[in-house]
Amino acid sequence: MSTSSELMEQIFNYSKDLKLPTIRQCFQEQIKEATQNNASYEEFLALLLQKEWDNRQEMAQYNRIRRAEFPYKKYLEDLSISDLPEDAQRKYKQL
Repeated sequence: MSTSSELMEQIFNYSKDLKLPTIRQCFQEQIKEATQNNASYEEFLALLLQKEWDNRQEMAQYNRIRRAEFPYKKYLEDLSISDLPEDAQRKYKQL
């Protein structure tokens, strides 16, 4: 049977080979939390995979924006509503 440190190293290496960077970064912390909270294996695995999925979604959005090569970023908070046409002003309020 493998020791705990050997298992941690295996998890690290497998997550590296499988290109799961978020799991590689946070699995030890998640193990501690799951142990403290008496989480089931399913809960532990679901939470770990959720973190990986969230990170991938965030990175995908970041990469799409980066690849679009916008000259500068625009935010809705910076939008001057008074500069919009009247129909757009009404629709903006519904958003």
